[in-house]
Amino acid sequence: MGNNEGKFYATGKRKQAIAKVWIQSGSGNVTVNTKEIKDYFMRDSLVMNIKQPLTCTGTTESYDVSATVMGGGLSG
Repeated sequence: MGNNEGKFYATGKRKQAIAKVWIQSGSGNVTVNTKEIKDYFMRDSLVMNIKQPLTCTGTTESYDVSATVMGGGLSG
């Protein structure tokens, strides 16, 4: 994980899937491959799973999350 002036970065991998994620202070915007989360993951259950850590910590409206994902399909 790295920090570049309040911006945090992490990479996750599983099988052929790779996710690069940036988190920074913001207003709760979540984008995946430059699309809004609901436009990228068209299933409410997937959106809920992705937002769960922010929901559990009460920080849903405090951070912006931007992800670049490759491989693995939507649920990967």
